[in-house]
Amino acid sequence: MNQPALCHGAFRRAALLGMLIAATPLAVQAGGFALTPQNAVHLGNAFSAAAAAEDASTIHYNPAGLLHLDRPEAVVNVTYFMFRGDFSNTGSTTAGVLPTPGGNGGDLGSHTPIPTAYFAYPFSDTFAAGIGITAPYGLSTEYDAGWVGRYHALKSELTVININPAIAWRLADWLRLGIGLDWQSADAELSNAIDFGLLGFANEIPGFAPHSADGTVTIDGDDHNWGWNIGLLIQANDALRIGWHYRSHFAHTLTGRARFAAVPAPFQPMFTDQAASAPFSLPEVMSLSLLYEFNPRLALTADWSWWNWSRFENLDVDFENPATPDVSLPQNWNDASIYSVGLRWRYSDTLTLRCGFALNESPVPSSGFRYARIPDSDRTWYTIGASWEVADAARLHFGYALLDFEKSTSAYDDLAGHVLVGDYDLSAHILSAQFTWGF
Repeated sequence: MNQPALCHGAFRRAALLGMLIAATPLAVQAGGFALTPQNAVHLGNAFSAAAAAEDASTIHYNPAGLLHLDRPEAVVNVTYFMFRGDFSNTGSTTAGVLPTPGGNGGDLGSHTPIPTAYFAYPFSDTFAAGIGITAPYGLSTEYDAGWVGRYHALKSELTVININPAIAWRLADWLRLGIGLDWQSADAELSNAIDFGLLGFANEIPGFAPHSADGTVTIDGDDHNWGWNIGLLIQANDALRIGWHYRSHFAHTLTGRARFAAVPAPFQPMFTDQAASAPFSLPEVMSLSLLYEFNPRLALTADWSWWNWSRFENLDVDFENPATPDVSLPQNWNDASIYSVGLRWRYSDTLTLRCGFALNESPVPSSGFRYARIPDSDRTWYTIGASWEVADAARLHFGYALLDFEKSTSAYDDLAGHVLVGDYDLSAHILSAQFTWGF
């Protein structure tokens, strides 16, 4: 069969669609794995304490809180994410009838430390400024090379760094306003296998059979862009404080290279190394929070945040090579909310204890959209934390969270003849340590 014949036909189109779906769900990586805890204090209260504005990390959670700090301070924090995930194959198929060979992929999770830092300077009772460096989104998952879902995903890495300068004004005794700019850098690398055996078999090329000639594709890219955020804090009375915060969406276009390996000769004109780009958006986030102080030692914190994941209607990929068709794929994600509540207890003048609880909705609408790269599901957070004032200007903070994921299933069809069917069992532990220095 001549090579031009391979550039036509519905199966060729389906095979490319499947390869691209598996290789480019960049928005899925960021959207389904937002790194909500950005310091130990907020982790201890299940990130419900935005209205409390206890330290310079208020730059990230609500910049209006800068005016609740009584002196300049610097915060350095490291949060250690320990994510574990197991997949159990329950009937994955190729071409609708053949069982897909391969194992369960091993532990898809990772152990990743994420540093953050903040600096705040209240110039007066009416004006303050600061800057924060955070990692609000991230992902690192990797499956064994020969697993049953290799055509869907092998390695996935995403890193998003956010630099956020902010200022705050006191508009009235009871009202504070904060505004911040966000410069965000995103970097991703994604890889998966390609079933050239199935593609050759469908095109009646001698010597090809499903699963007989696996190649791989790796796509990497990066981008940076600007966003903004705004917050209000209302002191309703001596005991009650209410906060509102809004963070804009980010419109990224990752640009980089698509690299192919082990491509059989008949397919090399189509699957060439080339430039590629993938636009994706990170969602708007809006939150309402409150702090209620029962007495000087005991306080209740609460927060509701809404994430506009419904922006992810499609995933689009553009290729430099005209022989490789551009693709637009439906995603149909839902908006999602996080509901959290916490308690803060000042046990003594030098020791504060915290606990929290959160319900975290997943934006994945159904098992048919649960990708192997990020098999997200609803989860519950159980958190504890403590702060110790080691000196007048120095405080140590610690936080811990246990994440309990709902058991979930996948029935993901890559539109190229591979359906990944199975169960996911996920869990995560998060540890955070923070040093705050006032001066």
